[in-house]
Amino acid sequence: MIDDQNKILDDFSRHLRVARGLVPSSVQAYRRHVENFFSWRSGNALDGPVIRQDIEGYLNYCFTRGNGNATRPTHTVALRNYFNFLRYSGIRSDNPVDDLPRARIAKPFMLTFNRDEILRIFGVCDPTTEKGLRDIVFLVLGAFAGFRVSEIKGFSIEQVSDDGKEITLVLPKTKRGAGREVYIWRAAGIFIRELLIKRVAAGAGTGDPLLVGFYRGDHPRNGRLTAKALDTLIKTLCRRAGVRKPAVKCHMLRATHANDLQHVRGYTLPAIMERLGWANLETAARYLVHRERIHREYRSLHEYWIDFTKVWTTTESPAAESKQAE
Repeated sequence: MIDDQNKILDDFSRHLRVARGLVPSSVQAYRRHVENFFSWRSGNALDGPVIRQDIEGYLNYCFTRGNGNATRPTHTVALRNYFNFLRYSGIRSDNPVDDLPRARIAKPFMLTFNRDEILRIFGVCDPTTEKGLRDIVFLVLGAFAGFRVSEIKGFSIEQVSDDGKEITLVLPKTKRGAGREVYIWRAAGIFIRELLIKRVAAGAGTGDPLLVGFYRGDHPRNGRLTAKALDTLIKTLCRRAGVRKPAVKCHMLRATHANDLQHVRGYTLPAIMERLGWANLETAARYLVHRERIHREYRSLHEYWIDFTKVWTTTESPAAESKQAE
């Protein structure tokens, strides 16, 4: 019986590698979870075909061992794949994991930056260099446009709509939801325009990334930013700005923008959801601090971020030039 089980597990592992294309570490993890289940079942003297109650009993056992609801999906996914393989191989006709209820996981509220912290982070970026411009535009996309990490790292030159006066950032429709257009006011948009000019002058095409991941000195090299690189970048900027948080993630910029919008006239909940690309209210509830009353309402995002034009005081910076022009 043990030999038969090991042979089935060997075939299952081969199926994951060949048919599913999983990396060796994932294959080993799946197999380990399945082996742990059968070890528990053997220790409890359970015989016969595996039934749903066996799976539930094992998950309850894992819970008593300190595995919370956050790890429950890991076990169920491994077992679901195993029994799907058995069904695929004709060994059994059903999957006892199919109707298993999913555990609800309480997601934590999103941490944010305050306005002073955002301005201090902007302040450590050098707008006179292309790398500094890159960092500023990264912050604009996150803190002023509310982009997701995936949207920032995948943002291309062709997605910038610039008529010479206003800049609109165009996000196409994806699997995560409908496309949207995000307006950026002049004082922030001028940095996007400056970086766009430099990227095009350097020979970048419309499909190339606006934000380049690697620099040698101030000279950009090909390569998009990764999610890990964006988290590293915001941590570096926070450290240089003296901004301390329990944990710093790039996604905090998006959460910051969502909460800032509550202070701006015209940004009702539906308007905030449209700008952020949210499809349901549950997502909004995780981001937005519930406010019975807004103590001060601003006429526009430009007015809310009026101190942004004062971050760089030299006439060499685009922000200073924008302020003089206004």
